[in-house]
Parts: sequence; C-alpha cells; structure tokens
Amino acid sequence: MTSRSNGSRKISLLLAAAILLVAGTAFARKRIVLTKFDGKGDSAQTAVAAALARDSTVIGDATWTRAQRRLKLKSAASPQSMARISADLQADGVILGSVRKTGAAWGLTLTVVDGKTGQVSDTLSIPLRSYRMDRDSKKAIAAQLAPAVAKLGTEPAVEINPEPLPSPTGPRASADVDTEKPPLTEPPPPVDTHETTAEPTTTVASSAAGRYSRDSAADIDVGLGFLVRSLSFNYSSSLTGSQIPNGYSGSLVPSVVVNGELYPFALGGKSGPLASIGLAFTVERVLTIKSKLNDTEYDTSQTRFGGGLRYRINFGDKETSPTLKILAGINHLDFTIDRGSANLGFPNVSYTYIDLGAAGRIPLGSPQLALYASLRYLAVLSTGEITTADFYGTGGATGFDGELGIEYIFARRGIIRAGGHYQRFGFDFDGNGALSNNRDGNSATQEVGGATDQFYGGMVTAGYLF
Repeated sequence: MTSRSNGSRKISLLLAAAILLVAGTAFARKRIVLTKFDGKGDSAQTAVAAALARDSTVIGDATWTRAQRRLKLKSAASPQSMARISADLQADGVILGSVRKTGAAWGLTLTVVDGKTGQVSDTLSIPLRSYRMDRDSKKAIAAQLAPAVAKLGTEPAVEINPEPLPSPTGPRASADVDTEKPPLTEPPPPVDTHETTAEPTTTVASSAAGRYSRDSAADIDVGLGFLVRSLSFNYSSSLTGSQIPNGYSGSLVPSVVVNGELYPFALGGKSGPLASIGLAFTVERVLTIKSKLNDTEYDTSQTRFGGGLRYRINFGDKETSPTLKILAGINHLDFTIDRGSANLGFPNVSYTYIDLGAAGRIPLGSPQLALYASLRYLAVLSTGEITTADFYGTGGATGFDGELGIEYIFARRGIIRAGGHYQRFGFDFDGNGALSNNRDGNSATQEVGGATDQFYGGMVTAGYLF
C-alpha cells in the first residue's frame, strides 16, 4: 500500500499549473511577417524584429516573397492577396514599415495588417531622434507594438476588398470594413515586398532555406587540380638540331586549389547595389613536379595566386535565373626550374598580370545545379627571365584565361564544383635577346619571333556558402 502526503499533492498541482501555463504561452505565440522597411529603415527593422521576437515568431521578407511567387500572385498589395499569403504561411499578421524625415524630424510608420482578413488593423506613428535607433526609440516601438500585435486574430473575418492598399500620397481606396470597427483616419503606406531572394537580418522562421551562389555573402571552396604546361616558340624554318630553341612539354601534375569570394555588404542577407560588390581570391600550388632535359631531372615549382573585385548582377527574381559577374583583378603565376648553375637555354617565367572579364552562372532547371563559365583578358605587366637580354629580349605579351564547369549545391549550403581551366600567354619578341638572334651564326637576323605559353587542366572542389 502506498500513500502521498499533502505536500506532494501541492507540488504536483503546481507543476501541472506551470506546464499548462507554458503550453498556453507557446500556443498563444503569434507568427508575424516583417517585410523590408522603406527609406532608411534597416535599423528600425532590426529593432522591430527584436521587439516581436520576445513573444512572436518572426517571418522574413524573403519567405513572404517566395510564398507570393508560389501562389502566382502578381502583387501582394491587395487585402485579398495579403490574406492568401498569410494563410499559406500560417501568419497571424503582417507588419510594413517606413522611416522618413519630415523637416528636421524623423518618424517611423508601422502598418499592422491582420493575417485573416488582409485588412489594416493599426497604423502606428513613432517619432524618432534619428533613423538610427537609440534606447528610447526601441522602448517606444516595443510599447506601441505589443498591444497592436495582441489584437491580431481577434477580429472576425470580413469581406475582402481586392483593391490595393492606398499610397501615402494618393487618394484613399474604398474598402468594406467591419461595421463594428470605425475606419482608420489615415491611409497606410504602400506594401513593398522588395522581391529578393536574399534573407533579411530579421528573418527567423525561414532559417531552413538554403543559399545559392547567386545571393551568397561568401563562397569558399578547396580542392584538387590537374595541370599541364606547354611552351613553344615561333622560329625560322631554317633552324635545325640544336639551333631550335628549347620548348616545354609537360605531363599532368596535381595541384591544390583554394578559391573564395566575399560580398561584405551582403552579410546578414542585405541586398542592393552595394551588396553586389565583392572581393575574390584564388591560390593554386602544384604539389609535385620535375622537369627533365636529356637524362637529368630538375626540381620545379609552379604557383598561381591573385585577387580582385567582383560586381554581381542577378537577372530576374527567381532562383533559377542567370547571374553575370564583372571581373577585375591582379594575379601572379610563376614557373621555376631549380637549375643551379646549369645552362639549360630555357628561361623561368614569372607573370604578373591584370585580368578583366566576365563570368556567368546558368542554372540547369534547378537552383542547385548550374553551369558556370568565365573569360578574362590578361594585360601582362611583367614576365620574368624570358624577356631579359640573356634570353629572348623585350617584346609584347598578352593573354587570356577561360574556365568552364558545373556546380551542385547540397545540404542547403554545401557546394561541389568540377570544371576545366585554360590560360594562354602570347609573346612577340623585338629581336634584341641572346636567344632570339644569331642562332644560325648570323647576328643580323632574328630567328625566334615569338612564343606561346599555355597552362590547362581541370579541378574538383568542395566548399560552403554563407
């Protein structure tokens, strides 16, 4: 036989009450859509999100926009559209915001829309000292917002007028309203859904969404490459045997590759022209390579590295729309044979060059799978030994660089790339080098007029999108 004391019974009752209280609080937690604010509204949007997050689940602007596209609604400006998108997201309400300066005074206008009806529930006007939020501004936002959010979902559904919400400067659109609730005395600001796939800093409920390289703030990948080098000279057909300049015909060698891009103004899911400006870098180092002349092998090294600017242009608002990048950078590539004191009659090269070009990304029916390609013009600034007087002398040098491959995004943020790379440098010698003249015993003639130096191969990398 067992018994329970009165103290145990009281503790059990208190625990049950606490559980019911927690469950009731969780059940009452509202889902609120927070759209992108107009004007200088980034700081205010962050403050509103923080105030909402205390008692509500915040749904970001990008999630709202994706739902609008999924429902094939051309506009989200009408109460009917608002109600349909809110129902799809199971949202209790939508908050629109605008930060404007009138004379010397700043002000925040918040329009609170009921998710069930799509009708405006409240319009809040909050004076600000500046568009940057201070402690008093945050308190005022929280104080006015809490009762407005608490009312959401308490009004019965009414007939929805499909007319769009009026703009602040235009005439007020007529709308059927609940007869038990007087109409608003001032029109709300227009709905601006800012169709963008970048997640805003206020997004909470859409954390399961993935990233794509078209809207990532950072893109880092590391992998293995395979390279071949080929150097050939344009020389007189009269040259024979040892008179012919030594070229280079390499075999496939392995390398390690690291690439990265960073868009600082896109961090936190921000969008706009500044968010399209990026920085990039690349490093490739051959792991092991030997160069052989006759029966002798020489240790050799090959390294390529560089960095530059990017400007990203996304066409269309769909995740399957193409992307174009404008490229500009400065790079270095060297190929060095450790020949010691041996005279191989073959120069080392050390290219420094500026690249200008463009890159494109074309999704193949899915945002996860895409074709990418790039093409760059190379303006060569320096070349190393090959254009010194001891070798082939001065002359012009230009080049181009191309890349083609495919990328696949997995687990929302992981990315795998596989592709090919081709780089070419072309020379036109002036005829004042020791190895470009007098190869046939006649110092008055130029026997070597130019050269072509090529590097080509493939790579497979894996990375992460931020």
